[in-house]
Amino acid sequence: MFTILTQTVQLLSNRIQMPFLLIIILILSLTSPLAAEVFSISGYCRDSALLRRQTVGSKTTSNFDNFLTARQNLKFYPVPSLTLGVELRERLCSGQSIQTWLAAFDAGGSSGYFKWRRNFADEKKFALTGEIDRLWLDCEKGNAQLTFGRQRIAWGTNLVWNPLDIFNPSSPLDFENEEKPGGDAARLQIYTSSVAKVEAAVEARRDEEPAAAALIKQNAKDYDLYFIAGRREGEILGGMAWAGDISDGGFRGETLFRRRKSAPTKSVVDAQVALSGDYTFHNSLYLHSEVLYNSAGVGGAAGGLRLEEAARLRLLSPARWSLFGEIAGNVNPLARAGVSGILNPDDHSYYLAASFQASVFENVDFSTLALILGGESGTEFGEGEEAFIVRLKWSF
Repeated sequence: MFTILTQTVQLLSNRIQMPFLLIIILILSLTSPLAAEVFSISGYCRDSALLRRQTVGSKTTSNFDNFLTARQNLKFYPVPSLTLGVELRERLCSGQSIQTWLAAFDAGGSSGYFKWRRNFADEKKFALTGEIDRLWLDCEKGNAQLTFGRQRIAWGTNLVWNPLDIFNPSSPLDFENEEKPGGDAARLQIYTSSVAKVEAAVEARRDEEPAAAALIKQNAKDYDLYFIAGRREGEILGGMAWAGDISDGGFRGETLFRRRKSAPTKSVVDAQVALSGDYTFHNSLYLHSEVLYNSAGVGGAAGGLRLEEAARLRLLSPARWSLFGEIAGNVNPLARAGVSGILNPDDHSYYLAASFQASVFENVDFSTLALILGGESGTEFGEGEEAFIVRLKWSF
């Protein structure tokens, strides 16, 4: 039965063209007399202009690209206990690095069983893509909640590195995909109290074994405690996390242990540990820091093939140690600025970002982001790259 259902959905996904699906959804949501009760629709339209400059030796190259992104989040409520969610995303890309960005979108997008991303135009300096980013059915009965379909299962408590995000880990450097990747999964949550629950999830993957894991959440002395165990593509996983505060400052942490095969007859155990703390002063000054330890990482230069190896092993970083720091604050009630960065203390490479956001009109935001990646050749961030991004976003 599951095979027949999977094949049917796959066939439909190959036939449906994204623009027609979007038009149908918009017509239904706007013309239905029961729209206010049965439908809700939200989303945004965002334009991002990106200037990148990279220096290799004595040669400097510059590239300019522009991304016009539209997103529609539709929810349908047929009965009080059921919710159907459909979330679509379209990108209109132009510039000098289109193929590079298309490959990055593939690598950072949803890794589900169904391939619901399409290129409607793919030229040298122009591309139009669309995808069904989320498609899920949520059922609630009593203290139980079952969600089936393409969804985001985000386990973890930290703000930058999440070792417990085992289904669809994301990179803190992914500035263009604010929704983060999702997967085709079934997720059951049973709430045993207002602050505790038991959860289990299974994610189907096209070229891999299904990933499955369970989570238990408890609360003790004002701390949320999480314990997980699972299996993913031959790996045995176990870990824990916590979230609480010390003297009004946030204090969080995550630990994940993995047992994986390093050879046909050998196994190794590695660990990823991340600690996070943040504090907001009365004048809105915000401080945030995190540290990541990766036992499978390297203590020297972490660039080049190390980056590919880290991605293959699903490591959050190829480095043994990673340090993150951030300082931000309100310029005025409608504007905020900040500086953040990541340092690899072993190969001395770094990533720096300066940001500014402001509310221009109601539901219209303006932001800028300046990025610098520095370090010696072969290091984690030693690309000698600079980037400047200007964004305008309208939300509805």
